[in-house]
Amino acid sequence: MTIGSSKTSPNDGMVMVYVPAGEFEMGYEDGKANEKPVHSVYLDTFWIVQTEVTNGKYLICLADGICTQPVQGAHRALRHNSSSRDFYYGNLGYNDYPAVYMNRAQAEEYCRWAGKRQPTEAEWEKAARGTDGRLYPWGNEPPNETLLNYNGIIGDNTKVGSYPTGASPYGALDMAGNVWEWTADYYSEDYYSKSPAKNPIGSKKVIPMSCGAVLGG
Repeated sequence: MTIGSSKTSPNDGMVMVYVPAGEFEMGYEDGKANEKPVHSVYLDTFWIVQTEVTNGKYLICLADGICTQPVQGAHRALRHNSSSRDFYYGNLGYNDYPAVYMNRAQAEEYCRWAGKRQPTEAEWEKAARGTDGRLYPWGNEPPNETLLNYNGIIGDNTKVGSYPTGASPYGALDMAGNVWEWTADYYSEDYYSKSPAKNPIGSKKVIPMSCGAVLGG
């Protein structure tokens, strides 16, 4: 396998991209306190889904009796919408759009059903940034409307994979913008100062909404 390799997951039919083993620099010295210090992390080989999990894939998991209905907001009734659409979830016209309003348990349910697991934060960041210390998946060029859906330029989320020029070095798409994604880690403000140097998992920030599923080496 080489960088750029991909395969289709037999469980849910999602395309996965290959991330080889090795070190990368994790964190951002000019960022917030919980993004420091920059430190070297070694990760084993892994595969990560190329895009966010879609409504259509989540509906299959639901039909199989494994996944449960998403709920918008912790104290609201079930809502079949996105931020600007009254009928989003369950609407075939949005099958290729990201599944949203999943809590951590629902993300885990989907990943288990699909024969995967959630990525660690370190895996997610390496898949997004590669090993050259770039600021964004596509490089160091500031964000613009050709690279990602951000800052409300669309007014809602977009179909997964709509910004191929914003791909990461491994071919992962939508790693910036569109919707946020869950990782396997829990939050701890100072985790970067004490996290293991190899395959870290544990306390750190989560990236909420949707589910980024990973199949380990």
